[in-house]
Amino acid sequence: RFFMSNFIITLDGTSEENRILPPEFSEKIKLINIPGHSKGSIALFTTDDEQLFCGDLLENVKKPKLSDIMDDLPAARQSLDCLRKLKPRIVYPGHGSPFELNQVQE
Repeated sequence: RFFMSNFIITLDGTSEENRILPPEFSEKIKLINIPGHSKGSIALFTTDDEQLFCGDLLENVKKPKLSDIMDDLPAARQSLDCLRKLKPRIVYPGHGSPFELNQVQE
């Protein structure tokens, strides 16, 4: 479950096709599968202002980077490549301060 303002979004399944957003969010938010940290990890990308909420795939405790804890490092690198294609303006990681995606060091 994700809490957004006064709304609760419940995500079902592990594939993007099974995830349902309320209609008021479906055009403004993309759900992206980002396995690596864990099998069912997702990111939220706001299409109108290009903000990326990536959970624990990325962190910015000392510097922006892939999280130290990964279930599948090759999948994490593929997920990072997928996120780079979105060209987000700002990234909000699971841990640490927001950053620009081009600052990530692998």
